[in-house]
Amino acid sequence: MQKWLEWFKERIVYVLLTVIVFLSGTVAWLGFKPDADEMEWRSVNQQMEQALQETDGAQRAKTDVDSTNDAGSQPGVGSQPGVGSKPSAESKKQAEKVVWPIDLNQATLEQLDELPGIGPSKAQAIIDVRTKLGGFRSTDQLLDVKGIGPKTYEKFRDKVTIGK
Repeated sequence: MQKWLEWFKERIVYVLLTVIVFLSGTVAWLGFKPDADEMEWRSVNQQMEQALQETDGAQRAKTDVDSTNDAGSQPGVGSQPGVGSKPSAESKKQAEKVVWPIDLNQATLEQLDELPGIGPSKAQAIIDVRTKLGGFRSTDQLLDVKGIGPKTYEKFRDKVTIGK
């Protein structure tokens, strides 16, 4: 019995940590396990769309309350929403919708950024390669841009063209 107590004293911290980890894992598993039927699985795109819709709705409500008509009547009554206010980033984006296909030799950074799989840095890289080459002769030359491989190129292949 004495040897057992000495062994236990030497390892008490390890034994306690093991027990705590085991118990906390068991409690977490029993108490916080979500029910699969209650879980809502949505793609990232669906989550972003919902967030943008909620933000757009909140922005419209704020614009309606903030704006007044010329007669000075109640805010939002008989007035045009957004009159006199700066357009939101979302409304600017909608106004500048990209018409596909885009000409690689004329496209702006913002237009290139709209391509699937292309962000601002890759869009700038496309412009840099375009400048270096003196213009693209084929859409396949996008494969020369660092960070654009065959899989990325296939995502937007039908959305780009070379103008005449």
